Amino acid sequence: MIFDMFLDPLIQLTLISSGLSLVVTLIQKKTIDHVAMKRIRAEIKSLQKDMKEAQKKNDVAKTNKMLARTMELTKKQMMMTMKPTMYTMPLFIIAFPIIRKYFLDVIYTFPMGLGIPWLSLSPFGFLWKTTFGWLGIYIMVSIIASIVFKKIFKMSF
Repeated sequence: MIFDMFLDPLIQLTLISSGLSLVVTLIQKKTIDHVAMKRIRAEIKSLQKDMKEAQKKNDVAKTNKMLARTMELTKKQMMMTMKPTMYTMPLFIIAFPIIRKYFLDVIYTFPMGLGIPWLSLSPFGFLWKTTFGWLGIYIMVSIIASIVFKKIFKMSF
């Protein structure tokens, strides 16, 4: 591991995963126009509501017009969220092989099926392994860390 003498490998992997999540969250915060994103989401939600009403009235022309506008806004929203990917993808292309090299043998077994009683008592328990390698640990930590960082930075998504 990287700093074997200082920290347990699981803690090291947790810190690295959290650090990468922080970098990704900061890049998203700087590259996405969150005001425009909120406006687009609100407009899409409004269009969906109006579309349901138009469908109830069998107004096909109005429904198609609103559907086209929704698709246009969805495309714009997707382009806005893809922008940070251009900056973060090189980071992951470099980081993942390094993480794999140093943490390949890190395995963690969660007691009691991730704390979900029915999961460990399930007759299909053999399908739901509660042991994760470095990638599973990275994914779990990064999801939790991303949610926490987005709450801290008051990001809308």
